[in-house]
Amino acid sequence: MLLSCASDDNESNENFSDSQSNNQSEELIFSNTEILNTDVKCEEFDTHVYCISKSAQVAKKYPKWGTLTGYSPEVFCSTDLPLLVCTETTKSLLAAMMEWGSYGNAEYWIIGSDKTAAKNLTDLNCQRRKEKDQMRLEDCEWKHGPNGDHGFESYRLIGEESIKTNQPSGSAGLNGDRGWGFHYFTSSIPIGLTDYFPYIEPWQEQKLAFHEYFHAFQHSFIETEDYDIRDKLLGPVWFNEGGAEYMAHIGFKKSFDEGILSTPIKEDTTNPYDFKEAMRNKLEYAKMSKKEVCPNLDIGDMSYQNDCNGASYDLGTWAHILLESKTTMPNLLVDKFYPILEENGWEEAFNKTYGISPKEFYSEFNQFINQSTDDQLKLLDKIFENYNLN
Repeated sequence: MLLSCASDDNESNENFSDSQSNNQSEELIFSNTEILNTDVKCEEFDTHVYCISKSAQVAKKYPKWGTLTGYSPEVFCSTDLPLLVCTETTKSLLAAMMEWGSYGNAEYWIIGSDKTAAKNLTDLNCQRRKEKDQMRLEDCEWKHGPNGDHGFESYRLIGEESIKTNQPSGSAGLNGDRGWGFHYFTSSIPIGLTDYFPYIEPWQEQKLAFHEYFHAFQHSFIETEDYDIRDKLLGPVWFNEGGAEYMAHIGFKKSFDEGILSTPIKEDTTNPYDFKEAMRNKLEYAKMSKKEVCPNLDIGDMSYQNDCNGASYDLGTWAHILLESKTTMPNLLVDKFYPILEENGWEEAFNKTYGISPKEFYSEFNQFINQSTDDQLKLLDKIFENYNLN
């Protein structure tokens, strides 16, 4: 199965509107910023399904960027998808917010394969962007059409092709504009939450929602609207995507251990979620890809265009495991790195957080990745201890 996080997740500041947004961020005061549970309520309309938290309020104004708010995510789904897609994605986003905080507000749009359902979702989305003065109607419709970049049609086609060829694949991304003032996600069919491919485990889609929301967490600590500066601050692909993938598994595992989330049972489910097994699979795939596809490419030189057949995500996950295994402190990314990122820049924040320069770490990681798998897997015991995982 091919799952990707292909996105413009720099939340760039492209200007799609002739006028200034009427949703300029405000200094709002929040007395309760905690998401308390994953209870959801959903409304099924003729044109879409809409899910939010039962208890957390929905944003009516955009707060200052990076503000901890306690707002519910808003999840919009195509009507050709089973209700389970919308409910479980919303629950997973809420669980991620319970773990890392609800920053600002978020919209998550899930597109099925049906053209009419996708058109209805496009009309709703574009009307919303127009009313909030974020995009001109014609620009929004073009973006979501056949020639748009990361628009709804591109995500619809992923689902359509997957079903037609019987080859499971999917993609999701943080694809918004930093100037909009909120986190904007789009996703193709979360196939693990459907019956199209009964052998694909639902937990993979739940974990993916954690991955995407961690990108929102990362961006919440970068206030500048300058695209190039934001891109530089995010750091290399292994760090940005590997960090999101690593923390997604940590956050999902904790939610699972604590009973905050459970995995829907499918008739053909054979592989319930196992953190260590998931990490072993990542390690073996990454080592194989590095050996066969990019033996001379260091993780620091990998990019979205040259990501070693997707191995940069898995190599990055294990790079973060190696970094955190050296300390007794969990959550180094959350508690230490991102809070000092914008002030210090990526390289200096890395040095201050981990006590080593990126160049020194790359040399160490190259030695580590050539060790035996059994020796590498021993690091997971330290991660379990740090995070008090079961």
